[in-house]
Amino acid sequence: MSQQDQEEETGKLAIRLANAAVLPMVLKSAVELNIIDIIFTATSDGGGAVLSSSEIAARIPTKNPDASVLLDRMLRLLASYDILKCLTCTKENGEIERAYSAGPICKFLVKSEGGSGGSVAPLFLLHHDEVFMKSWGIPFNRAYGMTAFEYPGTDQRFNSVFNQAMSSHTTLIMKKILDIYKGFDGLKVCVDVGGGTGVTLNIITSKYPHIKGINYDLSHVLADAPSYPALPSNGKVIIVESLLPVSPENVASSHIVFEQDLLMLAQNPGGKERTQKEFEVLAKKSGFSGCEVMCCAYNSWVMEFEKRALP
Repeated sequence: MSQQDQEEETGKLAIRLANAAVLPMVLKSAVELNIIDIIFTATSDGGGAVLSSSEIAARIPTKNPDASVLLDRMLRLLASYDILKCLTCTKENGEIERAYSAGPICKFLVKSEGGSGGSVAPLFLLHHDEVFMKSWGIPFNRAYGMTAFEYPGTDQRFNSVFNQAMSSHTTLIMKKILDIYKGFDGLKVCVDVGGGTGVTLNIITSKYPHIKGINYDLSHVLADAPSYPALPSNGKVIIVESLLPVSPENVASSHIVFEQDLLMLAQNPGGKERTQKEFEVLAKKSGFSGCEVMCCAYNSWVMEFEKRALP
């Protein structure tokens, strides 16, 4: 690539960065209006069906006569990022009409899938909720007078948004983990620290009914969660976490973890992502013999901290 071409591409990237807020705002609107669900449900049956913007507009609650035109402008942006697929055709009057179908990534963005297969749509909505957005640039407790863990106990709407985001994202990750990880085979008791509404334990104990589960979280989170018996001492601790790469160049998905690290920085005092070496140090300081990385599900790694019973 010539220096002129390289400068041209760099300039385009700079403009994309300047416009970076557009994509998440458009995607947020598409998720909230159930547009992703509508397209996915209608076009992902293998029949090759597509929907025009006017057909989609007819399926959402709007009285705006220009809805189809506005939708088309949104959908073509999503198609440019391969979130949707786009086909064009020429009508009898010579006008160009676009029609849309679901791209592969829509499987992970469908809200209605959250109760069964898991979805990242609720997590996306959480990150772009006004409560979280207002706290960017300053610590959460300065914006709201309390920590991000305490705030949901004062705001039932946001508590629901937060819990749905955590449970739906957890469902997606845990179903993938249980397909490849066999570390639960010999366990009798499983404690989920920060277990939310109990989705992780429900998924684990559904596959391993011999395991007794204990869900450990704050009272406003546990309000509708099931209860479990007590935990014995000694045993194995299983941690599911993102691993911070040593450098951005050596891991293809490093940007995801770096983004999560900055979310932790903005929302949770002291919260951060760690490298594998940092987890090993943490394990030994906590009295475990070490930390072994077992497998990966999407951007989450399964690690085992082993603690030997005293003779």
